[in-house]
Amino acid sequence: MAPAEERNPTDQLADDVTGLVQTYYKLTLVTAAKKSSGAASSVIVALVIAAFLLLMILFGGLAMGYWLGNLISNMALGYLLTAGFFLLITLILVLSRKKLFSYVRNIIVRKIYE
Repeated sequence: MAPAEERNPTDQLADDVTGLVQTYYKLTLVTAAKKSSGAASSVIVALVIAAFLLLMILFGGLAMGYWLGNLISNMALGYLLTAGFFLLITLILVLSRKKLFSYVRNIIVRKIYE
């Protein structure tokens, strides 16, 4: 390249614009990487929490069935009542799925735009 005093203003402007475009490109890449890594880490954390929640529900359901079976002196009925309880919770979740879906969607969108 020519020394700075020999360059005309058009060449200087072209170099500045090129540098600016490259800087914006790098900034976009960094921003995208930050958002995608944040979303990925949120998904991983949510999956780990969901796995532990599933285990808690499983063992809690077994304990509740055993406890109810001992309480009413009929193990089969204790586990059946526990299954009925989980069926009731499932029906409530299915009936309120639209509200639940929009709530979860809003949380995800809010997390993306943080």
